[in-house]
Amino acid sequence: MSVRSSSPYISPRIVLLILCTSALISFGSAITISPGEPQVTVPEIARGDPVTIQGNTTGQPPNGLMLWITGNNYATTSLIPVHGDNTYFSTLKSENTAHLASGKYLVLVQHPGANGRFDIIYKGGDGSVVNIQPAWIQVTYLPGPIQLGPDDNTYIPDEPTVRKFQRDGGTKIFQLTSTGNTSGTDPGAGLVSALDSQNVDDTFTTASFAVGDPGAFINPIPDHAAGDLFPIGGKTNLAAGTTLNVEITSASATPATKEQSGEFSGSSGRVTVVPGAGAYNCWTYMVDTTGFRPDQYTARVSGIQQDVKDSATFKVMDYLPTPEGTTSSGTTAEPGTPRQGGSATPSPTTQKSPLLPVAVAGLAGAFMLCRAGKRQ
Repeated sequence: MSVRSSSPYISPRIVLLILCTSALISFGSAITISPGEPQVTVPEIARGDPVTIQGNTTGQPPNGLMLWITGNNYATTSLIPVHGDNTYFSTLKSENTAHLASGKYLVLVQHPGANGRFDIIYKGGDGSVVNIQPAWIQVTYLPGPIQLGPDDNTYIPDEPTVRKFQRDGGTKIFQLTSTGNTSGTDPGAGLVSALDSQNVDDTFTTASFAVGDPGAFINPIPDHAAGDLFPIGGKTNLAAGTTLNVEITSASATPATKEQSGEFSGSSGRVTVVPGAGAYNCWTYMVDTTGFRPDQYTARVSGIQQDVKDSATFKVMDYLPTPEGTTSSGTTAEPGTPRQGGSATPSPTTQKSPLLPVAVAGLAGAFMLCRAGKRQ
């Protein structure tokens, strides 16, 4: 657990930040992370997917916890409340992640420690990280004496003899973000180092996630005979529960004229992304080619809210030719040996694909298709 205790001058009974684990969902999911849990790999989301941060703490800090999210030239902080059962919960919504650049982001949860005050703060105005412990105030009284002392951020002198009152604002530790800084350095490492090395009683714990470009892909589709029922599918890094459009159109599909009916073979529908067993999530769509004309077809998948798309082509034929060197029963035949019926010419009648028995069980087997090999 990446938790640092308070300074040596604080009693061992000071409440330390203890953050418990929750599920880490793999790449391509709306993720839930619990800072402090060891991460074997950094989970990744597609840009625009939400991220949930949750865990437990102790001590009921009156102002809650400070949540830091930092990345390449990006930083934001926000207060998150601690509930009565010592749990906390915060979500980066889709609109929060939609504009994040690709790359790795640090999640840091800061506990204010014994004094109930965050001694390390982020100044968004100039992008600096500041240590306000100890900070000092300077009070000038009439006719002229000056008083210096530690500032607990609560004292506001109102005596009529006060001529001047000034806080020093703390000590700048380092520059976290700045305009035009796209060096690609890891600002999170500097933040962790600053919090860990300063003489403050704040405690913290961390986790990471990454943001990638959204994508949805189609697995290669074999040719089929007219009348086949078969599943197509693919992978995506979009979150489980995302809806995608799938459209099957024939190459001969053209805008209709007054003299044409405009009829053509094809289908369309929507599918829901489901969790995958590996690095990506999956989607599956059942294609029923009953009534399809022999032609080349294009399958397209696209996002509804995300700008993702991919396509693959396949053929629908009157029949699937039996591979050369085998008979319809699957036995090997000499070259030129007639098929059953005495003719070397294939029957013009529609023949179901050898994949049909598998395709009929496609819905039951969609789970296995979802975990099919990744597209090369």
